[in-house]
Amino acid sequence: MRRSAALLIALASITLPAMAADSPAPREGSWVARDFRFHTGETVPELQLGYGSGLPMTVPAHLRANAR
Repeated sequence: MRRSAALLIALASITLPAMAADSPAPREGSWVARDFRFHTGETVPELQLGYGSGLPMTVPAHLRANAR
């Protein structure tokens, strides 16, 4: 009985701090690719890509049906 109680306390002292760790805050930003060239040979002077980390990603329904 005492051995199982000691084991339970030892496991709780190891796992509880790990569960309480905070995840990094979500970040948003944009990245600019200058003189971007597509594989077809077309170019654009500036291509802006927006990004977000830690945010849920949603795909519109009309795109989900065609994604294969």
